[in-house]
Amino acid sequence: MKNKITAGFLILLAALVLFSGCSPKTQAGSAAPDVLSLTVDRPIFTESPVGKLVETEWRKALDKYMGMPVNLTINEVPYGDYSERLSIYMASGEWADIFSWNGGDISSLFDLGEQGLLLNLRDYPDQTKNFFSLTPDTALKTITSEDNGVYMFHDLLISSYNGSQECVRVNVDVLNRHNLKVPETLDDLYQLAKQLKALYPDTFPITGYAGMLQNNIMRAFHGGRKLYYNGSKFVYGNRENAFRQGLEYLHKLYAEKLLDPEWYTDNETQRTAKLNTGKSFIAYSYSDMDPESHPGVTLGYIPYLSPDGSTVPWYPNDNQRGVILAGGYCILINAKTKYPELAMKIVDFQYSKEMLTLFNWGVEGTTYTVQADGSKQFVPEIMNAPNMSLKMAEYGINTSYSVRSGIQFVPQDRDVAVATMPNVPVYLNGSFNQIMSCWKYYDDLEKAGKAIQAPVAPSVSFTSAERDQISTIRTIIDTFADEYEMKFITGEVSLSQWDRYLSEFKALADIDVVLNIYNSKL
Repeated sequence: MKNKITAGFLILLAALVLFSGCSPKTQAGSAAPDVLSLTVDRPIFTESPVGKLVETEWRKALDKYMGMPVNLTINEVPYGDYSERLSIYMASGEWADIFSWNGGDISSLFDLGEQGLLLNLRDYPDQTKNFFSLTPDTALKTITSEDNGVYMFHDLLISSYNGSQECVRVNVDVLNRHNLKVPETLDDLYQLAKQLKALYPDTFPITGYAGMLQNNIMRAFHGGRKLYYNGSKFVYGNRENAFRQGLEYLHKLYAEKLLDPEWYTDNETQRTAKLNTGKSFIAYSYSDMDPESHPGVTLGYIPYLSPDGSTVPWYPNDNQRGVILAGGYCILINAKTKYPELAMKIVDFQYSKEMLTLFNWGVEGTTYTVQADGSKQFVPEIMNAPNMSLKMAEYGINTSYSVRSGIQFVPQDRDVAVATMPNVPVYLNGSFNQIMSCWKYYDDLEKAGKAIQAPVAPSVSFTSAERDQISTIRTIIDTFADEYEMKFITGEVSLSQWDRYLSEFKALADIDVVLNIYNSKL
């Protein structure tokens, strides 16, 4: 989706609202109906939740909460199609009363809200208490527009852990078979890769997700790629010395055929197949969601690595303790809805403790039980299922990720992932004798002082003019940076040309303008 809806579209959409003779203010006085009828557009994932336990219980609880029968006419669209059509849908102005949005950059929503096309949550304080009570002030700052409006119910992640689903996975069997040392530094990793290459000449020992691999090598040097927060200010990583150090390391792996040359183009199926069939042995990848899918191959986690052992490496901050925003996913309410207060109240109900438990855990006694310490645990039927996610999906539990009940996007309790993520061997105290989930493993490593979560960027918001300026400059700079990153890694351009690269970088566009805007918000 484009970063901004064009001014022409906004004028046209505003005219449509005025022509309809309706405005949020006049609609707000509408009398409550005997039966509340609203339209909802939502994406579905693998299958619809309609008829499943959680969806059914939500609809029953909603009627009770609203004090009237609620008739929601729900239009369901497969997630991929929903994403593909979203820009056209938004430009049309023919929106449901309540609808999901997964367009990433929320700047266009500020524009639509300021034009009066989306309802402002701040105008309905009595109907949005759950959302504002749950959402931290730092997160609210990010989703507050220039006119102080909040035009979205933003998705949230709630967690008791830091941890990470971005893992360093290794073939434990091969390491044990050849009595190979588990790496503790990037140099150790290089030496291990050389040993594996000598033992298995037709393999590429190291692979990883495109982007994730580079990100985590740069983090080892306490750096980053493109625009990131370094703990004190926003910087542009691709011109820093830490970035160059990371490039030198990656180029060395690539040149010596220790890094799979297809790492940048492989999809997850191809990457996993190589790891499971001994074509690769070490991967910077997501957690092992289904250990049963690779029988006879033991894959385990090792710590993130420092360059030389003298510094504690950063590890990803994709999960954080507390409550944070979840990307650019949210629920919007059409300003033309006949019952704005009631529409607000319906969505806000999903941020209540009752609904957070229902959507993420299901129904007490049926899908989960409460332990003596107050923690929740899924019932044996789910925990012992060959595939827990599929079993949760049968009940419509959102943390199955394949069937999601309610109006998306509902806040996600990440502690469910800790409770259900498969336990695999992890390297601790000199062996792989312990098993645990990736969440707990990396969280425990941090507590033990063996890893530091990468600095979390503070929430910042921008004016419309600033967003335009940032978008224009970053489109140019990011494209250039991506192109040269790959050229440096593959050796198409030698790192001896680094100074020339920096000169071209500076002449292309002034990234410092963007950094000054970001840092002025701190």
